[in-house]
Amino acid sequence: MPSCKSHRKLWLCIAVLGWGILMPDSAAAQTITQNTQLRFGRIVMHDNGAQRDLRLLDSGGYTADAGYYIIDQAPQLGSYTIEDQTPNALMDIVFTPIGNLQPGGGGAFFTLVDFFTVPPLVVTNGDGDATFQVGATLRSSGFGNYSNNTYDGSFSISVSPHP
Repeated sequence: MPSCKSHRKLWLCIAVLGWGILMPDSAAAQTITQNTQLRFGRIVMHDNGAQRDLRLLDSGGYTADAGYYIIDQAPQLGSYTIEDQTPNALMDIVFTPIGNLQPGGGGAFFTLVDFFTVPPLVVTNGDGDATFQVGATLRSSGFGNYSNNTYDGSFSISVSPHP
């Protein structure tokens, strides 16, 4: 694997936070807990001449277009638990990215696209709880240079019982 120093490129650390919005089906209190943060690891962006994707896989692995080098801190799926939902119910889960991942000042940025859950169908248990993993694709802007920085972002999670 090429080293960061040999390519004279900058290291990027990509972390993404999620926060939840629960769409209640009753007046009962509901919670969502982040167990593990969704992360895209520590990377070098070798070529941003076109949009490049770093895709998390439902297996927990990842694939990356040419242009990305994973240095350390490999990408990982996030893990979330919902509680106090309708028992034994299929849940609709919708993800909404909140802005671009950018340290400020304009220039190159990342976006989150193609969110998914593991398992693909989330069903609550008899207590109305469920734990699931979240993955997505990190897409580069396709222009500009990335600074040596941490690129943080967030997304909302909307959860409601499937009609």
